[in-house]
Amino acid sequence: MIFNSYEEAYDYYTEYGVHERFGVRIRSTNKTRAGYDQVTSAHFVCSREGKRKKDIVDRIDPKSISCSTVQCECKAEMRVLYSTNLGKWRVTKFLDVHNHKFVSPLKRIQLRLNRDMPDAAKNLTEVFNRENIRIAKVPSVFGGSIIGFDKRNCYNHLRTIRRYELEVGDTQSVLNFFQRKQRENPQFFYSVQVDEEGRAVNFFWVDARSCMAYEHFGDVVTFDTTYRTKKYQMPLAPFT
Repeated sequence: MIFNSYEEAYDYYTEYGVHERFGVRIRSTNKTRAGYDQVTSAHFVCSREGKRKKDIVDRIDPKSISCSTVQCECKAEMRVLYSTNLGKWRVTKFLDVHNHKFVSPLKRIQLRLNRDMPDAAKNLTEVFNRENIRIAKVPSVFGGSIIGFDKRNCYNHLRTIRRYELEVGDTQSVLNFFQRKQRENPQFFYSVQVDEEGRAVNFFWVDARSCMAYEHFGDVVTFDTTYRTKKYQMPLAPFT
């Protein structure tokens, strides 16, 4: 077969993989010819190509061994090479022998290649999160098992949003949150401690209701510490 680009060849092979119910990935691309500042060969393989390291295999639950991403040395592949004479890409090798089961027709949509979370689903996930509605309900709104995403993708989307907000604003995001809470209720209190270089090292905050509760009772009934388990390796110590 002949293709206009290796991307076109890859798209064809992925569509073939979806039809036959196996995953596909790019194994390698190479610039093999002098004078061409572009990719001139590409190697596409089944997503289960390769061999897992023994320590990883030992941790895999036997019940999940049919997972479409578990490597089992599958040899299925397609290689394409750029032909200078044709100005196009041609298939130089095609092997269609798999050593594993394919996903079921009903689960074909759940292959990684088919994963697609539409903007409407992302927006609804954010709304559900703000309104404290179970995020796991979002996929059922869009069709349940016949769509290209599941509840894990919803949670991953929220995690991406949170990471982006922190990395873009970082400490400023925390300060913006404190200032917003204080505008909503002037009794909200916060304090930030900085080091000699002006970097924030400690945050303390308390809402108005907690202040009043402490005025009346003065007891700490719970002191629990989450110690250096998050991205910034900072302890979190809530007094309840």
